[in-house]
Amino acid sequence: MPPIHHTSHEHGNVLVTTVVGLFALVALATLAINQTMAYEAQAKLQNVVDAAALAGISAIRDGGDQSMVTARAQAVGDAHDIRGATSLDVKLAESSIDTGWFHFGSGGFLEEPTEDAVPAVRVDVTLEGNPSSDNTGALKLFLSGVMESLTGSSVARIKSDAIAVVRPRDFVILQDIAWSFREEFEYARDADLAFVELLANRDGGLGDRVGVVTFGREAYRSLDFEPVASEAEKITDYLTYDMEVCQDTSSQSGPDGINCRGTGTADGIHAASELFEESSSTSADRVLVLLTDGRPCHLELGLPEAVEAGEALALDAAQEAADLGINIFVVEFAEATPGNNHLCMQPNSAFNLALADGFGFGVTTDDPADLEDKLAQVAKKMPARLVH
Repeated sequence: MPPIHHTSHEHGNVLVTTVVGLFALVALATLAINQTMAYEAQAKLQNVVDAAALAGISAIRDGGDQSMVTARAQAVGDAHDIRGATSLDVKLAESSIDTGWFHFGSGGFLEEPTEDAVPAVRVDVTLEGNPSSDNTGALKLFLSGVMESLTGSSVARIKSDAIAVVRPRDFVILQDIAWSFREEFEYARDADLAFVELLANRDGGLGDRVGVVTFGREAYRSLDFEPVASEAEKITDYLTYDMEVCQDTSSQSGPDGINCRGTGTADGIHAASELFEESSSTSADRVLVLLTDGRPCHLELGLPEAVEAGEALALDAAQEAADLGINIFVVEFAEATPGNNHLCMQPNSAFNLALADGFGFGVTTDDPADLEDKLAQVAKKMPARLVH
């Protein structure tokens, strides 16, 4: 069979086909690489924006103004590098950081507060522009010359935004009004009032609500949830004029004929849990604040069973409350009572701290001047969260 001879024209066609094929392969590889780079950069930028929004809302939580919000958010941006280059890639302009309000019902960011809206910080960042000028404007693409010939641009435009809020809280003040607490009660009342005032004076209440449950031997739902922003006076009026302490240990004496024969901490926790379950907002954190002087005591059982049963039931009630998503904060306030050795009248800090163990935190003091500060610790624990 005679040999086949190829003309120079045929060789040229093969060369052109090969070059075109190679260019197509390079183009596809470049597109794939750049798409991966863009996805990674987008994810990194979103992390930066999320962190900046949370940093900004922390300033609101701490009582700061717009300048503090901006400074904290910008500090997060300055500390991050999207491309892994030595220069900083994210410079958050003041115009990209907004302070406003967020409404959970509509899911929208608002410039002016409305009912049920909570303070919010929005960070909205777009990286775009000419990277050759300062290397901070946009993501420069791999084989930028090839990408410019394919897409008309050698840079990628990436955008991320986030909204962070101070999560609103529903508080139940669970106030011990048992006879054993009568000596400390007025200090506790003053601390409760200071607690509500502190909540009300932080950005219009930050969406917080307060309810009150009191307990002697039995518990009483004394005040349903009221928004601190609009009903602070109603809450403080109840605490000032209507909340009273037992003056003896009768079964049906005390204020409004309540049962004062002992200290029913478990009953109080159950009543607070019921209030949360019936009335708590789904968008709010649940916070139970127990202010008591010592240990639960079921006097109808006699001693020492009175204390043993009360403590066991209270621990069970605390666990059940925690299972419902309720954060438990215990403030034990017990002044020394010389000469009083009654078992039900003795402080038991270990027990009270155990009520909050794993569910919140517990503190104890015997100093009236320190009591308001202990409650203020609870008021200042405001978790932030991302909502967008």
